[in-house]
Amino acid sequence: MEILQPNDYTLEEVEARIIAIKDQLELLKPITPELRFSYMNDKIDEAIEDGNTKKAKELASMLEREALRGGYQEIKKTTNKGKGRKVFSIEQEGPDGTRSTISSKLDIERVAGQTIGERYRLAYSAPIMSHNKLLKDVGFSGDGPAVESILR
Repeated sequence: MEILQPNDYTLEEVEARIIAIKDQLELLKPITPELRFSYMNDKIDEAIEDGNTKKAKELASMLEREALRGGYQEIKKTTNKGKGRKVFSIEQEGPDGTRSTISSKLDIERVAGQTIGERYRLAYSAPIMSHNKLLKDVGFSGDGPAVESILR
């Protein structure tokens, strides 16, 4: 296949080729990790056949690090400190439907405490709390006798 110079293409031809390449990339995206894994395993096998155990170990180590990379990113997301900022004011809806802005620290804490308390009390009406057998098997803190078998 001969590669033409950029000025040999029309703008429409270039745009059509870009679209075709993007479509091809979208088709390959789902199988890319599988292809990479297969390719790396072939290279490890070649290194072993050539007697280059050092290279085979390096490639195997690289493949292992790549497999763990996604898991570490998920762990970082859940264990890193949140990026939330301080609350300086909140809006509260009154019984008549009017909204008022609260900005004092004590009032914000009072309203937030009420809201959190209501949500906490709502948890008692969850299905697990109303089925005594399920609650007994799982336990209030998730330390009941059935938890281990559920997690397997």
